[in-house]
Amino acid sequence: SRPAVVSSAGSYVALPAALAASMLRIPIHLHQQDVRPSLTNRLLSPFASAITVTFPQSLNDFPAAKTSLTGNPVRGDLSYQDRSQAISLFQFDARVPTVLILGGGTGAASLNALVWESLEQLVACAQVIHCTGRGKMTVVAEHPRYRAFEFLGTELGAAYAAADVVVCRAGMGTLTEAAALAKPVIVVPLPGTHQEQNAAAFARQNAVVLLLQPGLSALDFASKICELVHDRPQRDNLGRNIATMMPANAAV
Repeated sequence: SRPAVVSSAGSYVALPAALAASMLRIPIHLHQQDVRPSLTNRLLSPFASAITVTFPQSLNDFPAAKTSLTGNPVRGDLSYQDRSQAISLFQFDARVPTVLILGGGTGAASLNALVWESLEQLVACAQVIHCTGRGKMTVVAEHPRYRAFEFLGTELGAAYAAADVVVCRAGMGTLTEAAALAKPVIVVPLPGTHQEQNAAAFARQNAVVLLLQPGLSALDFASKICELVHDRPQRDNLGRNIATMMPANAAV
């Protein structure tokens, strides 16, 4: 059947579909998630009926008459409120700080390597929930304070609720979730990608702790995490700041 509208978040695979929609006079909606505008969104902006953006600075990248600031949508199944119950789901001790480490939708081999290399230091200061990515659990590590998963589905809300600190890449999906939940975050952006601009924008507002992957040792990685775990004022400040980075309720 004929769609009423075609919506794209800027992936290159959307280009032919959106151009076909334009030829068929089907309205096109574009959403710009990242700080740096995608090439696809730039190419399609003349054909779009409406454009939404995550960040105020992105309003300057598209035609003003059809561009609006909305923030970035976040799924509604993350509002797991009870930390003690969340901790118990992972069979952890509620008296010990917990760190959630996420490699993004496909995982991150280099981030995983830093975790496994520094695991002894990490579990000395915190409990660790580690999402490796499907097919990327190449090391089997066991410790009473360590839980590893290839993927967190329905458990992700509980993992966020349990976490005192989140460590992640700088993809907008994870950053949006952290902002919605006001979580203190350490970001390690994927080098040479749009994630570096995302991370820099958050770091300028003191909304994340930024670690650059090139030259990052496992010892420095663990030290920064443990430092934040033990610094409650900084965690509170980061949580407050990240919550103000974008408008809330973008999905509404």
